[in-house]
Amino acid sequence: AIAFVMILVTACVLGAARHEVDETVTILIEGVSKVIAAFSIATLSLKVPKWLGIYAAKSKKMEALKGSLDTLTLSELRFNVAWNIWREMA
Repeated sequence: AIAFVMILVTACVLGAARHEVDETVTILIEGVSKVIAAFSIATLSLKVPKWLGIYAAKSKKMEALKGSLDTLTLSELRFNVAWNIWREMA
């Protein structure tokens, strides 16, 4: 949702400019996009250990799944990690 809002704001600003974009605006847009990307990566890096069960989450859902984590195959684990990353990024 944040990425969509940022794309929308960028499009509105560039549309309102109606002239060639100067170097300062280009650098500003690039900087903001890098900050958003860094925030997204930081969020994922905090959530991946929970998905892999490296440290216990305080939710009841994680404790309920604890028994089923032992029965996951490698392909199921890969799918679950890929699915969670896709869900978080979308």
